[in-house]
Amino acid sequence: MTRSIGAGAPEPTGSGVTVETAIEGEVSQWAVNTVTTATPDTKTAQLNESIAEADGYVYMVGGNNYFKDGDGAVSEAHRWDVENGGWEQIAPLPAPRQAGRLFVDDGTDIYYAGGDSAGIQNVDGSTIHADVWRYNRYEDEWVSVAPLPEPLYDPGGGTPSNSVSDGVLLWGETTDGSGNLVNNTSVYLYDAGADSWSTASATWGGEATDSSTSYATSVYTDRIYKLGPDSGVKAYDAESDSFVDLNADGFGYDPRAIHYTQATGGNKLVTVPQDGSTGADMYDIESDTFESIEPVAPTRPSGQTTASNKNWIGGGYIDEGYPDYIPAADLYRFGRSELYTADSEGMVHIYDRGDESVELLNLMTAESGESVYVRSGDSVSVTGSAFSFSAYFVGE
Repeated sequence: MTRSIGAGAPEPTGSGVTVETAIEGEVSQWAVNTVTTATPDTKTAQLNESIAEADGYVYMVGGNNYFKDGDGAVSEAHRWDVENGGWEQIAPLPAPRQAGRLFVDDGTDIYYAGGDSAGIQNVDGSTIHADVWRYNRYEDEWVSVAPLPEPLYDPGGGTPSNSVSDGVLLWGETTDGSGNLVNNTSVYLYDAGADSWSTASATWGGEATDSSTSYATSVYTDRIYKLGPDSGVKAYDAESDSFVDLNADGFGYDPRAIHYTQATGGNKLVTVPQDGSTGADMYDIESDTFESIEPVAPTRPSGQTTASNKNWIGGGYIDEGYPDYIPAADLYRFGRSELYTADSEGMVHIYDRGDESVELLNLMTAESGESVYVRSGDSVSVTGSAFSFSAYFVGE
């Protein structure tokens, strides 16, 4: 495999080095960066998990072991230590649930709401729930709190940054009271101090949000965004209690959405395919525009889900051919490519996603044709010896 330099490439300061010839191949300044590919032995869920970050952990809760034990909701819960790494199994939910929603009220308290107890093939209006549980991290237990006004299946939601609500749940499906699933048009607001739910005045009148449709949700400031492959971008504005039509562009695949904040400013919602393929689309919140991108990305498991409140995508399953569908807890973050960054002295910090290590190489002393980075048997060669730069990015 060969590689090339693209945006952010080093500028030569001496003879013999050009942007075109320094490295050959494909490039992207964006990446879906691997945090971990470790999976705890106790994880059985493969689909419809819920993920959120709270109190320094990424929580992965509930889900469905459809491919493993014949379509059943699970109660298992795990969390990843963001600072120190490592998975930990925590107390299970009080009852099996799949396709519920985690939300975080103040950055520390995490709640699991709604969901189904029967499994993907057997879900109907009688198997979805309004239960809501808060995780007590001091006692390692889930505590029952005020239930939703109505049962919800696979809702969108999250917590806006204003004081209107400590949690918002909307979209998805509910019951018609006769055992049938119908589109949910209501917006439910949680007040943690009063431990109560209220129903917003705004009602959803857009496209269907049932299990036959595909969409992703993400939270930024006061808005909860809905991104659909055919319907584009819509949002619920919690401050004004209203729905807003935004960009109408679609992207043609079952999406998962990641909220990404650039270090230089500007907030993006990035959609990646649910099936683990590597393309992506970037929605710029400020300009209300889409851009198709090809980030550096590993082959991810299928069936992953994203955290509405932070930059995480994870979970799912690895397809090794029927009947071998292996539960996965892989976690990824979207951002700038982390493979290569360099300081003004020419010292290059190389991030190896394979073993999550960092190496240091000095390109200022590299000889012509010397291999300065080797990964999976492929080498990157640098021609010449003297150039200065702040960062550049190499794709797969």
